[in-house]
Parts: sequence; C-alpha cells; structure tokens
Amino acid sequence: MNSSSNRSNRSGSSSPIFLALTLSLAMAGCQSEKKTETSSSTTDKTSSPQTGSTQANGDGTGAKPDSNAALPAVLSDLPQLKPITGVNLVKLPNTMVICTVNGSPVTVSRFKKEYQAAVMSLQSMLAMQPEKMAQLLIQAKQMGVTLTPEEKTKMIESAHSAQALEGKPLKDFLTQRKMTEAQFNEQVLNLGLAFKCGAKVIESQLLSELINREIALKEAHKAGFYQKAASSFAQIKESKKYKQYVSTAIETPDQIREEVISSQMIRLMLESIAKAAPPASEKVVKEEFEANKDRLKHGERVRLSHIVVAAPAVDAGPLKSVRTQLQEQKPELKGADLENEVKVIKQAQYNKAKDYLAQAMKGADFKTLADNYTEDEPARLAKTGGDLGFMDLSTANGPDQLKIMAAVGKVKAGQVVPEVVETNFGYHVIKVTERQTAGAIPLAEVKKPLEEMISAKNQEKAEIDWMTQHRKSAVIKLTDEFNKAVASGAYSLTATATSEKAPKVQN
Repeated sequence: MNSSSNRSNRSGSSSPIFLALTLSLAMAGCQSEKKTETSSSTTDKTSSPQTGSTQANGDGTGAKPDSNAALPAVLSDLPQLKPITGVNLVKLPNTMVICTVNGSPVTVSRFKKEYQAAVMSLQSMLAMQPEKMAQLLIQAKQMGVTLTPEEKTKMIESAHSAQALEGKPLKDFLTQRKMTEAQFNEQVLNLGLAFKCGAKVIESQLLSELINREIALKEAHKAGFYQKAASSFAQIKESKKYKQYVSTAIETPDQIREEVISSQMIRLMLESIAKAAPPASEKVVKEEFEANKDRLKHGERVRLSHIVVAAPAVDAGPLKSVRTQLQEQKPELKGADLENEVKVIKQAQYNKAKDYLAQAMKGADFKTLADNYTEDEPARLAKTGGDLGFMDLSTANGPDQLKIMAAVGKVKAGQVVPEVVETNFGYHVIKVTERQTAGAIPLAEVKKPLEEMISAKNQEKAEIDWMTQHRKSAVIKLTDEFNKAVASGAYSLTATATSEKAPKVQN
C-alpha cells in the first residue's frame, strides 16, 4: 500500500525558485479510475478548491469534446474569470497583466515562466517514467484529446531523422532494439499524445495555482512568516545549487531572493494550515482497513535485511555513479584511465562486501553488522538492521529486484544468502529473516501507512477548505488590457498543436 505521506512539495526546496507546478501539476487528474490500492491523489492539493478527476467534457453531458479544446476550467468558483476559459494564455504578450489578486498582479510573463518550467518537467518525466505516460494516455482518452494528422506526420518524421536515431539508419536502429517500424511509430505517437495531454492539464490549472499562491502569500504576511522565511533564505543562499542557479539566471539576485522568500512563506502558511487538521483516529484507521480488507492480500513473500556497499552503476537523480563521481573529482581522468579507476574502486567495494559476508556466514550478528557498516545512510541512522520489509515473490519486478529474488532462491528463514549480490546501487549482503505463504495482510502491518494516508487526506481537506474560503473573499479582477485582448479574438484557442517539443523516445 502506498503511503500518502509524501505529499506534494510546494516549497520549491529542490530548486531555489518556487516552481510548484512541476510533476505534481503535470500529472494532476491523470490517474486511472480503476485504482488498485488505497491512496490519496498525487496532485497539488492547492491548485484548485475542487477535487476529483477531470471529466471528459466538464459539463456532465457525456458528449465528446473537441480534441484541441481547453480542459474544463478549474476557475468555476470565480465567475469573474470566465472569459479566460477560451483564451490561449501562452500566446499573450509578456508585458500583459492577466488579473490582480488583492491588488497583486499576475502577469503573462510569470505565467509563461512557470508554464515552461512545468512543461520541461513533464518532458523529463515522460522520458524517464513510462508508467506516467500510460496514465496520461488514459486521461487523454477520457478528455477526448487526440493528435491531428499534421501532428502525427511531424512526430514520425522527426523520430525517423538521423539525429533522433543516433546517426543510424532506421533499419539498423530498429534491429538493434528488436522493434518493428510499426511498434516504434506507435511508441512515438503515444509519447506525443501523452505530452499534449499533460501540457493541456498544466495550462488549464496554472492560472488557478498562481491565484492560490497570491492568496497564500498575503495571508502568510499577515501571519508574520516573513522573518522566518528570510532566515530560511539565509541558509538556502549558501547552497551550491543556489549559487549555480544565480550564476546562470536571468533574474537579478534581489529578484531571486524575493522569489525564494515568497516560496518559503507560502510553505510555512500551508504547513500551519495542515497542522490544524485532525490526526487519524483509531476508529477511522480500522474502518479504512475493513473497507479494503479484500484487497489487502499478499502472495508468497520473504522478508529481507541487507548490508549495502555503495557502487552505483548508473546516475539516478541525486545518486551518482562511480564513474560520474570520479569525473567530478578527477576531471583529468579520461578513456582507459577512467575505466581502470572505476574498476579499482568497484573491486575495493566488492572486497568490503565479501568481508561482511564472511563475517555474517561465520555467525556474526547481522543486525549489528548492518547498523554499523551499511552504506545506506538512512538505514544506518535508523538502526533497523538493514530491514527491507517483505518482498512479494509474485510482484517482484525490475532488474534489481529480480536479481535479488533469484539470489534469495530457496534460502531458508534465518540464513544469509551465500553470495554477494550486485545491483545498480552496488553490492548487497542479504539475510532472509522470514518467509510467508500467501495470505492476508494484518492490520499491524498497514496501520502506519493507513494513519499517514488518512492524516494526509485530513490535511488536504483542511488546505482545500481554507483555500476555498479565501478565494471567495479575495478581490480578483481581470485587467482592462486583458479584456480588450479577449474581445479582439486574436488569442482564442485554436486547433493548433502545442508549440513545445515532445520528449524523444528513450532508446
């Protein structure tokens, strides 16, 4: 069961600039209706006071919408903003002010900046996470979003270009990847459709999110959060990532400072709202468990503990491979010299793992070994003996999990796997602590994630209720220049494709 405790990061802590509409907004509403587990939505909870999945046409009639029409507006609680529904905001002049929120302007330039950042995140997400593409394709079908013949032709031509195929002829490219041309083309078009759907979701919800931020920022000022936010900035500005950003940013240091402080104030405001939400009660946890009891089953499974000796083979987010770390530490190393150094380091790490395995096989306490020597820092700090929890044999997937399951084989509970297992993360010494046949998952095992999920839902509801109330009382007005632009008809939505380039199919 997935916990909902990992709630959307609205603070922008992963970046110096507050860009709340990244992956969470890009995926807003792009979930299959046939959910297989109990979890709260992964969307940004403040992007709109409304909740629930987006309907195909937004009016409940069931009629198929135009494939290039805007998504149903998330501004329906603000009737004064109705003229925005039919406007392509991305095409407006940068200097234009769209509306004011309690006197603060929301500009087109700001909208475009946030939109471009969210679209870039969408591109990256689609390239790296195929499951997200599948979710967006489901949403595209629900919304009636399709690719025009012109879009399809352009995408196929681009995908067949030498640049896209790493300089190889199409035939060689397909042979190497064991794909037919039809399969490749289908993959290209699915990626393009998912991108088009995601971009529409972003555009439709972004203005609502910007309005919410202005409301939250004003209330944060009232609550006296400025000084605390400024103190947070004093720490952020010393980070390497912040300094790198400032060195390449278009904005001035003062502008960046104000953006970061504003983002921190909004984060503090949302946290204060969430803290007021009630925690999960024992009664509600039990009710949630009983309601989902029929689905809380597991197949044959094993519980494992491990000692990790880090030797990452690939870059994965903040986790850098041995090769990348060497290139950063010793940029003078190239070619064969670099590869030899990688081998030396990996061999040294493997030898450490072999030593830990030998100690474990001779009867040394595995928990003590793991707590003292594992290079999985969170596990070492937690002092849990490297506990990985249960792994279901019937649902294990991915090369690393499958490799671990193959090594575990028929090893009995209480025994150590007699070989070091290598994965993309490094080397693992593994102990089987428990084996279970298929059965029901007990309440004790899911109680904590249920509590976290219910608490997250309560916090989400508190934030939505707070924002709904404050949107009603906020003074939100379209500007005269925006109304004139709407009246001219020059910026109405058309059947043209999104201008951003869809991400390439990953090879």
